Amino acid sequence: MGSPTAVYEIGSGMQLNFGTVGCTAEQSLEYLTLTPGATVRTDMRPTFGIAFKSMIGGGMEPVDMTLQRMATLVREILDSFDKKFFVV
Repeated sequence: MGSPTAVYEIGSGMQLNFGTVGCTAEQSLEYLTLTPGATVRTDMRPTFGIAFKSMIGGGMEPVDMTLQRMATLVREILDSFDKKFFVV
């Protein structure tokens, strides 16, 4: 495991260590470790993101933003097509 990015003292010699392993966003992994016996109260919830890496101009963006951009692009293409081939 990599070196911790942050070490938090949580009382009585207990520690919470947070860090990442990996050198790029695509290949990194976050980790969180506690001293055995430590008690922590928190409201952390796991999350994840999905990205379309091969989309031109949209690599590593969240799905909703990527889909919104794709929808905008499709709308612009259809509008351009209508203006060129149909009288609107």
